[in-house]
This record gives sequence, structure tokens and C-alpha cells, in this order.
Amino acid sequence: MKKKHVRTGIVGSGFSATFHFEAISKVYGTDVEIVGVHSKDEQGGQAYASQRDIRFFSSLDQLLEQVDVVHVCVPPMAHEPVAVAALKRDKFVICEKPLTGYFGDGADDFHWDRCDKQVALDVALASVDRILQAELASKARLMYAENWVYAPSVQKEREILEKTGGQILWIHGEEAHSGSHSVDYAFAARCGGGVLIGKGCHPLSAALYLKRVEGRTRNGVPIRRKTVSARAHALTRLEEFRDEGHIRCNYYDIDDFAMIHIEFEDGTIATLLTSDIVLGGIHNWL
Repeated sequence: MKKKHVRTGIVGSGFSATFHFEAISKVYGTDVEIVGVHSKDEQGGQAYASQRDIRFFSSLDQLLEQVDVVHVCVPPMAHEPVAVAALKRDKFVICEKPLTGYFGDGADDFHWDRCDKQVALDVALASVDRILQAELASKARLMYAENWVYAPSVQKEREILEKTGGQILWIHGEEAHSGSHSVDYAFAARCGGGVLIGKGCHPLSAALYLKRVEGRTRNGVPIRRKTVSARAHALTRLEEFRDEGHIRCNYYDIDDFAMIHIEFEDGTIATLLTSDIVLGGIHNWL
């Protein structure tokens, strides 16, 4: 039995907007109406709307007037302004990853390799704070579209932990592709970074989540991270790299390979690998 009628809209008309539409179409238990889409790429947005028999909105405000929920599927540099605008209108927000980040100093020649990383961290954290403050002032909620946490295999592990009170000593995870679908992805000024933030967020979120579950189950308190370190590399930007046409390599200033190491409060660890240099397909596991 349907529980409630929900009107939703999509902002953006690229790759993530495509699979968000498919996911919304498969929702059960709630009657979800996909009202329409808004995109700055008017031609692409109109084509997207026409193919799916939904309305194209030429402005974000027009879309917000007609919906209860907004799916933010634009490049990360636009996540904060779209999310905040929706929250101010008391519209629920489902925001694609990464939530936000540092998108340069506005200079035309901005390059991630040359930027001040402390400034980047401070600016990114300030952006997170503004989004959360907008949520606190809103009647709606902010929801982060992190899919690994809800994957059946990760949820099965949650169930095992909760029923057995088991202990996780070591987590090893990976998300690796043969390259992103997005043109914007090549530029840190549009996406806030490369593979570390864009793909590493998935196994990272699952690792943090499962240790929280373990702690709550055994002691009533989440087990949090104690230390985090990472190394990021730009292998396809090396002078010695040979482009044989097998993997995407037209990146301007982002990393294409990275490793993350986490030590948790209980002394256990997680090691996570992420890359854009897999030859074909997707390699995801935890």
C-alpha cells in the first residue's frame, strides 16, 4: 500500500542525474512523482526531460516551487548553493557525492598541485558548516547520497555484527574504475579533487559505518577514527606515462590513484585503495 505522495525534482542532466532518475522510478512503498529537471545546460536539460516525459524548468526557483524533494546531481562546485537554496525553501535535499570541497581561488590558472592545502581544508570545512547550518534552520533535512552504506552486502555485515557482537580487526576496501564519465571531473576547480574524494568516499564511508555499528552493538558507543592519513598520485600525468588509449588520461590537475589509512579509537585499522586506472569496468569490494 502506498504511504504518501512525494513530488521530487532533479537538478542536473548528466550521468548521475540519469541513474538518480532510474533509482527514483524503482522506489516502492511511497508514490513518488518526478516532476521535472533543471539544468544550466538548457539543451541537455530539455533533451533529458523529453526522453523521460517530465518538465524542464529554466530556473532552480521554478523547480523548487513544484517539489518536496530535490536530487542534487550537478558538479560538486554547485552542491552547496543548490542545497542551501533548497533547504531555505524547506525542501528535502538528496545530494550526490562528494558533498562539497575546495574549488580553487577563482583564478583562471588555478591548479590543485600549486594550491595551499591548509586553505583548501579550511574553505571546504566552512562550506560543510554552511550547509549544515542551512539544514538546522530548515524544516527539511539534508541527505547524503552515499550508496555503499546501503548496499546489501554491507547491510548483511551490519546484521552479522549486531547479532554476534563480533569485532572487526582490519578492513580493506577498494573502489576503482577505468575513468569518470564527467568532463568536469578532470578539473579540481569543478569537482574539488580527483579519485581520492570522488571514489575513495565510498569504501571510506562503509568502513566508518561498520565500526560505528560495532561500537554501538558492543558498548553502546560508536568506534570513531583516531588518525587518518592518505597519499594521492597522478600517474597518468607523469611525463613517463604512455597513453595507449586504454584508460582515460586527460586530467588537468587531479589525482588518479590514492590510498587511505585509518586507525580507529580501539587500535584497529582500515586500508582503502581507490583509482581511475583499472582496465575496463569497475572493481569495488570491502
